[in-house]
Amino acid sequence: MCGLGDSSPPDDRKPVIPTMSLYTGYKTAVSGSHQKLLVNAVIWLATGTAPRMSAPTIAAASSLGMKLYPNPADDQIHLSYVSNENNASIVTVIDLTGHVVFNQVLDQTGSTGELVLDLSNYSEGMYVVTLQNGKDVITQRFIRQ
Repeated sequence: MCGLGDSSPPDDRKPVIPTMSLYTGYKTAVSGSHQKLLVNAVIWLATGTAPRMSAPTIAAASSLGMKLYPNPADDQIHLSYVSNENNASIVTVIDLTGHVVFNQVLDQTGSTGELVLDLSNYSEGMYVVTLQNGKDVITQRFIRQ
């Protein structure tokens, strides 16, 4: 489901009523977030797939890498990661109701590793995994069958 509470953000600046004042911030207000939100909503509605949730930093500049497999998963999922920062990385798994179901600080810094998550106590459904190291964040989804 997707909804807009106001038609002003996507307004094309062509008023139906000539005396009407229109919102001009689709691309400029709030650092262009209205445009990003609407484009991502259209992609999600058209494909059924949300655009990749990402970073506070640009993915190409990120010092992190993460791969989840198999996806969808049954009783366990493998999370392989790369971190080039000297900070400890944090792995968090959140269910779609927003509850944190797993949280762990990875004890190695500036490393490559793999974490195997036991999913036997997880309900079927979609989960979001976040790997954070300093200001870099990578987020991916997986499905528990």
